[in-house]
Amino acid sequence: MPCACDAHPLYEVLRRVHGPIAPTELEPGVPGWLVLGHRELPEVTRDEECFSHDSRRWRPL
Repeated sequence: MPCACDAHPLYEVLRRVHGPIAPTELEPGVPGWLVLGHRELPEVTRDEECFSHDSRRWRPL
């Protein structure tokens, strides 16, 4: 398994396959999203429907 310092080639593959936002699994059965695009990151983190620090807004797992 590559170390974190070798992640750039993996990110490039994910961008080619999925675009700026790639699906991921946080743990088995818990889906999530990996934001790879610089322009998309502020957009996603500012949108309360997409991202919230308030755990009361998180969908029950």
